Amino acid sequence: MEISPRVHEIYMASGAAAFPSTPATGVIAAGFRNAPSITIEPFNPITDDRGRKKVQFENFKLELPSLELDKAKLTNAIAFLKAGGVSCKVVCAGVTQNSPNYLSDGGIFSFELLKALGIDFEISITQKEQWIKFTLERAYKQSDALTLITSSKTNTLPNVFNIPMENYAGIPSGFTLPNFGSITISELRLSDYKLNIKTKSNKGAYNQSSVHGFDVTLEGAIRGANPDEIATFLTGEVCPDINVPILTDATYNLTLKQGGLTATGKFTNDNDKREATVSITGNYDLPLVDATGSNIIFNSQIIVEHE
Repeated sequence: MEISPRVHEIYMASGAAAFPSTPATGVIAAGFRNAPSITIEPFNPITDDRGRKKVQFENFKLELPSLELDKAKLTNAIAFLKAGGVSCKVVCAGVTQNSPNYLSDGGIFSFELLKALGIDFEISITQKEQWIKFTLERAYKQSDALTLITSSKTNTLPNVFNIPMENYAGIPSGFTLPNFGSITISELRLSDYKLNIKTKSNKGAYNQSSVHGFDVTLEGAIRGANPDEIATFLTGEVCPDINVPILTDATYNLTLKQGGLTATGKFTNDNDKREATVSITGNYDLPLVDATGSNIIFNSQIIVEHE
């Protein structure tokens, strides 16, 4: 029997513990998404001078692009980074519901505890799209990899989980421009806008990521820039606090604190456009990111008061 190729859902929880038995606080999933995928292929095979290969490890890579940017999802994702990895359930083949579990004929992969995966993610917000993309990855000894694969025939998922686990309220409805340092851009003159936040990580011997921070790029451009505006855009600065509103049903801010970012400018004038662009770039350390309050705050430094 041929098995359906579709990935129905990928669930994530902290890699510091076994996968939870209920979708309570601490479990996130793709929900409304673009197509997720799982790829298994050899990792660092031994190769002789005739090009023949002996496989030592198999690499599992899961790519999970989600349209949901609600604060709960991002708060949990940051917690997973700080925990060092994710436990994960991947539902990707013929699933039937049977109390108390979903059953699969070949497609519920389970990664937890000592088999937890490394995690990276990237957030992109433009005038055309808003998404977060998770990349989960790790290599396993071939014997362990084959066990993970054959176990997918008999693994279960408690049927209290929805397949897929969708949160329509977590999809942003448009965007509101942030301040670009000391520059304010009018929506009527906006010609381009983009925000990208991406994890900074190192890879371990088993190809799992260890995240230590975030790279941030924020760009805004205006049409018909006058000389005063051009001068302001080109001057540059260490940016003050920047608040980026995320317009989910429960709106919150990504707050990029002063000291983490600097602004530089660019001016272009040709037959098609007269445009000034401000590019704001920098990075933040993972331990200083605070997601405990109503906003997610990227702190640039620890401030210690001295007596």
